[in-house]
Amino acid sequence: MKQFLLALSFLICVSYNSFSQSDVPADGPVSLNGIDYGYSITNVQSKEDYERYELSFYAINKSGCHKFIMLQSNNNLFSSNSYNIPNNSIAEFTCINATGKRLTSTTAKINAKMWFIPLQEKAKDSGGKEITTTRNVQAGFIFRNGETITNKVVILTPKGEKPQVKVMAVSNGEM
Repeated sequence: MKQFLLALSFLICVSYNSFSQSDVPADGPVSLNGIDYGYSITNVQSKEDYERYELSFYAINKSGCHKFIMLQSNNNLFSSNSYNIPNNSIAEFTCINATGKRLTSTTAKINAKMWFIPLQEKAKDSGGKEITTTRNVQAGFIFRNGETITNKVVILTPKGEKPQVKVMAVSNGEM
């Protein structure tokens, strides 16, 4: 029983550390595993009781290699179906002092783009002649080396406060 509890506590610590959040400074990006995560303020408006910010979040792959996320089947204990559910998130940014009032955001996700591969199929026509057709099939998602992915959101902060941003880099098994 002690070994089980020790193993369970180890797994909880490992999973907690793999999804820890990092502060993102306003003056530049933070680099995690070869990917730069950052944001820029594109517009600021001061209202009577809040500040309205338009933020542009970004992720730049500087790792020297492409990052692939394969499609996965959602066959597990907690699922009610076996459809492919894409998890193409690269990162999730959270503005910890955003109010969320007036239907504005408090978070922004950066998602990888779809990745297709050619699939060749061979068949025989009615005359017995072999024909080959090629079609593109989605194999997953890709974040290419040197690519920049962005997302823009509007947030509200209390009067006089600048955005305080944290990023959680998503650790997919295939990335």
